[in-house]
Amino acid sequence: MRIQRSFRAEMAHKVPGAYTCRCHHLHGHSYRFEVEAQASTADQAHMVIDFKLLEACGIKDFLDGFDHCVVLSLDDDLAPLIDRVNPDRHLLVPFLPTAEMIAKACFQICSEILKGHNPQRGEAAVITAVRVFETDRGAAEYRIEDQAADNFPAVDLSRWVISEEIRAAWQQHPALARILPQV
Repeated sequence: MRIQRSFRAEMAHKVPGAYTCRCHHLHGHSYRFEVEAQASTADQAHMVIDFKLLEACGIKDFLDGFDHCVVLSLDDDLAPLIDRVNPDRHLLVPFLPTAEMIAKACFQICSEILKGHNPQRGEAAVITAVRVFETDRGAAEYRIEDQAADNFPAVDLSRWVISEEIRAAWQQHPALARILPQV
């Protein structure tokens, strides 16, 4: 059985080389993230995982890091200026921050976060998909099945440059502190 929980974030990014020239420059969207989890055995409350626990395990805190954030590729021409563009809330990542790549990154990181969750009587739920809606009409989805034939760029969390405000918030949650690279 599967469940899904939605999260929101207002985020800016830049996608040089995109078909639409408007995407080549810094711009923002109202993002919606849908995180899907699955288990074949119910927990003690006959659930896959409690919706609130899916948030509390660290996924909500991780996705909140994207809110009011600027996300750029490490090699973007604005990257050296990021402390002036948005000093408090930014992420520099080793890929172009498209909806597709953000979905892949969120899938991988949310999966790691949930792996640390110990279920009470029942099978541990796993993340099966993350959908990232960049607009109301456009979304990208990364599913557990996509891992086998994935030829998209690597997410590599160890290479992310995370602003101090976001890093401090993420380090407050044990599940996030466990997976964050030490810098």
